[in-house]
Amino acid sequence: MKNAFLKKFLCVLSAAVLVFSFAACGNDADEKDTTAPSVLEEENPGADEVPDVSESESRDDVSEGASENDTQAAESEKNDETSAQTGNGGTASSSSKPDSKSDIISAYNSAVTTSGLSRTSMSQKLTKGFISVVSYDIMASEHAGVLNQINVNNTSKTASDLKALSSSDVASATRNGNTVTIKLNTVSGKSSVSNGTGGYVCIIDNSRTNEIVNIITDDIGVNGVTLASSSYTLSNGVITATFNDDFTKITKVTFTGSETFAGKLKYLVMSINADVAANLSSTYSA
Repeated sequence: MKNAFLKKFLCVLSAAVLVFSFAACGNDADEKDTTAPSVLEEENPGADEVPDVSESESRDDVSEGASENDTQAAESEKNDETSAQTGNGGTASSSSKPDSKSDIISAYNSAVTTSGLSRTSMSQKLTKGFISVVSYDIMASEHAGVLNQINVNNTSKTASDLKALSSSDVASATRNGNTVTIKLNTVSGKSSVSNGTGGYVCIIDNSRTNEIVNIITDDIGVNGVTLASSSYTLSNGVITATFNDDFTKITKVTFTGSETFAGKLKYLVMSINADVAANLSSTYSA
């Protein structure tokens, strides 16, 4: 009986040991399942965040690349503007265009002699013509035919009579685009004038004055009148010249001005005062 009881007790004890053994094995498996990720997480902290870091760095790279491209584009645009201003970009350089009085005169003098200009029109129109003693006024209606005979309106193409300018001839010089406007100083009290005096062209010189006097005295009906003395004044002279883009040639020039003559005519023993005034204009083209 005692041995039988002992055998039963050992069997129960063995069964209990097996149960506890299985239970212990189950707990070990659970612990391994639950703790393994924790260990991995501790050994590789932030492993799940690696894509975020890479994405952030990629964005930074893109941002830096865009910023670099913007900077390069801005520098390229600035270089293009600089090239245009200095004439390196294939366009006319604004700095090559004359702006000062001296530069404009220099450009005009250089181009006027090499541009092959011809005078395409010229006019001398009297605004006054008075002879004392006989009180002859050429502007009166009865002398219209004589006035037409004196006035010149020549549109034939002739050689250019334009002259180079000196700084003392010029009152002011300005530029607007490719066109320069040169205003001439007044020239007063000259006993004789010739083409180009003070920068004035197509003027009434001594020879032309004598011609006008002879036309008038013929109309009066007297002969043998001579020019004893003279005083010329040139005023309101304006030269307008249009250049090509690089300011090496002139394509067109217009000139306008005024001229007065105050002199004494000699007839026999008499001294006769004469006053004549005229508007001058001429045009030149290449």
